[in-house]
Amino acid sequence: MGQDNARHPGSYRQALSERPEWAAGLCGGLAALLWFGFRMSPGVAFTPWQGPLLHGDSLEPIPPVAGILYGLAGVLPGGLGVWTANGLAVLLGAITCALASGIAAGASKWLVPRPVAAASGALAGVLLATSPSMTGAAAAAHPAVVTTALALGALALLLAALEREAAMPWLGAAAVAGGLAAANHAAFGLLIVLLLLVYFFHPLNTAALLPRAAFLTALFAAVALAPVLAAIWWTGGAGLLMSYALRSPYPAIGEAPPQWGFGVTLLREFPALALLPAAAAMVLFFRRPTQRYAVMLAAVFLMMGPFLPFLTNQYGAETFLQDGEAPLVMALAAASIFIACGTAAALGAMFRHDQAPRLAIGTAVLAAALVVAFQFTGAPSRSHGAASAAAAAMLDACPANAILITGDRTLTSLALSAQRSGDHRTDVRVLPLDALVDTSYRNRANAHWDGAVDLPRVFPQPGALERWEREQPLQWRRLQDRDGDEEALRDLLVWDFVRDNAPERPMAFAGFAPAWLAARAGIAGPVLVYPREGHDDDGGNPTPFHEQTADLAPSRDPQGNAVLANILLPLSDSARRQGEAEKAAALATIAATLEPGNPSHLLALTRASARTGAIDDAREHGARYAALLPRALSGAEITEILDNEVRRLQMEEAFLGEARRDGAGNAEERQHLAEQLWVADELAILEQGYDLILEDNPEDLDALYHLAAARAQLGHIQEAHGLLGRWIEEAVSGLQLTAAEISSILENDGRFVLLRMPLRPAGSVALDPAVDPLPSGRPGAGLLAGAGAPAR
Repeated sequence: MGQDNARHPGSYRQALSERPEWAAGLCGGLAALLWFGFRMSPGVAFTPWQGPLLHGDSLEPIPPVAGILYGLAGVLPGGLGVWTANGLAVLLGAITCALASGIAAGASKWLVPRPVAAASGALAGVLLATSPSMTGAAAAAHPAVVTTALALGALALLLAALEREAAMPWLGAAAVAGGLAAANHAAFGLLIVLLLLVYFFHPLNTAALLPRAAFLTALFAAVALAPVLAAIWWTGGAGLLMSYALRSPYPAIGEAPPQWGFGVTLLREFPALALLPAAAAMVLFFRRPTQRYAVMLAAVFLMMGPFLPFLTNQYGAETFLQDGEAPLVMALAAASIFIACGTAAALGAMFRHDQAPRLAIGTAVLAAALVVAFQFTGAPSRSHGAASAAAAAMLDACPANAILITGDRTLTSLALSAQRSGDHRTDVRVLPLDALVDTSYRNRANAHWDGAVDLPRVFPQPGALERWEREQPLQWRRLQDRDGDEEALRDLLVWDFVRDNAPERPMAFAGFAPAWLAARAGIAGPVLVYPREGHDDDGGNPTPFHEQTADLAPSRDPQGNAVLANILLPLSDSARRQGEAEKAAALATIAATLEPGNPSHLLALTRASARTGAIDDAREHGARYAALLPRALSGAEITEILDNEVRRLQMEEAFLGEARRDGAGNAEERQHLAEQLWVADELAILEQGYDLILEDNPEDLDALYHLAAARAQLGHIQEAHGLLGRWIEEAVSGLQLTAAEISSILENDGRFVLLRMPLRPAGSVALDPAVDPLPSGRPGAGLLAGAGAPAR
């Protein structure tokens, strides 16, 4: 066996004998092309990268090489650009698998007859192609396939250099390919280590060793920096790009402990039995011709797999979109090559008679078929239109000229891709939640949108701490109680953004809802809208979004199912907080069905079921929720969750009961219940109760004032203006309050902070038409004259 094997007659056998790497690459690449082609997204896809790579309005810094390649596709008109980008990912994924097949065949040809090496090498490409991570990256535009194709190309050139005396041209080409991979993903700068090791073990001559090594290093660095500098020049965003670079995984030895449990990751990507032949590949380390393959592939696997956290900076912020797939796919490529070489070694030991090549090739083909059959149901498929439908529904539900704040990277990409593919709802500005959190994001958004959106450069803004206590007392208390809780601070940041931009520009929220927003925003299709003027009809669609989800949910796209579930969860929370417990339970049920392993969905279902009064069902869901958590919950903790919802339900029923009673005898109890409901943010119940009170007693100024507050909090701005105007007129005309007292009340009541429009409701009467001291931008602007209060 090995290099001295006799060649078999026939043209195909002769080709296999002479070029097993080429034959394996061709077979593995074609198999991958077919596999990815059947799974390719026809357009918009559930992936976080498609939109930023194709859309010119993306705030994300993108990998330069991938940005250039996919950007070329993005200039094509309409949906053709998105489809072309997805097709480019399929092609690059197939090239990656072809390179893995060629490298595996090159190592196997020293162990078995070359036709068997070609068949075994093709197995490596099939293994890599059918892994879920590789399939997901290659089925729609993703930078990982660009990076890994370049990196595996660099490895193939390095191995070619080892077999040639004139190695320098091959090493130079490897430096170029490796440099481009490093430009696309900073962690691939580790490839320079392999490049130099190969050169030191195979110098052209000892006299030129160091100068040529320096040349290769300089060439690698120059190629790696060129696309980055080009990206800075094109975008003018040097600060953002440098911030992104410092927070990306770049080579920095000793930053974090290795991932000792990386085997679990492999078991998620390959069938367990497929990993067994990798042990047989240990023979590569003991044979001189194959040692270079074994050492290099082991180094790649360790660097990009278990040792990646140790070798790269891992402490950067998560506010930028990161490509975590490229290193993983590279490690999977090395693992698949080892599996293929181990399979070749096992076949060589099993078949030693004249029919050995045919039997061995047949066995390798059978093994590949079994892998494909096993991975068929597990590998993701994006050959559906669910992503396009979800993206269109999300954008269509937004008010005109709205800001869409997305809490999920994939939702951001969906919206941007839909805008790019069909010029769909380009009036909507898509703003990732992280753009509110990160300073460099905010600066880029301000520059990019030229003041169309009010994003403060500094957070918290001056005076924010004093304002929050009036405007968002619950979140402010949570921030104090938890000593700077990040979630509470983020929720207050979102509130400040809403306060500064509404109602001049309405806002929609997808996949994200702070507690204060869930209790106030209106459900419009798959998004929450605030202010909710005219958007309480589920987006104007006769079929609510959650009833469409069963048709939208792809059967074999786990990421798509997770994204759809993440859309539904805030809707469920909002419905529950606004007195629609049955709808909340229906939304949470669908989310839990789409993503059964996510405890958040079961917690939402537990709360919604308790709110409907189905305590037994709630306990069952609570037990399932507790079973999914890493820390076991006690029965008392689950009971507390249920009791909290039951208490809210009892308070609601008691308040509505008191509101239906006529007379003032129940005023004290009604006020006590109302105070608890305001603390619990049960605004819909308060609105309903005050409406009932005013039906029986239209002159009740307390109910009128609090109904105006409830409507203002719920985003019914026009109605709140009208009610507050009535309250001012009746309070002043009845001599119950002076203008100064009214001004003081409004000054200190943060519930009216969004009533900014300089508008007098129909029928309102100003105390003195010549005086209107409250400027627009102040609570009650245009409603009250003669108050003389200072501007906020």
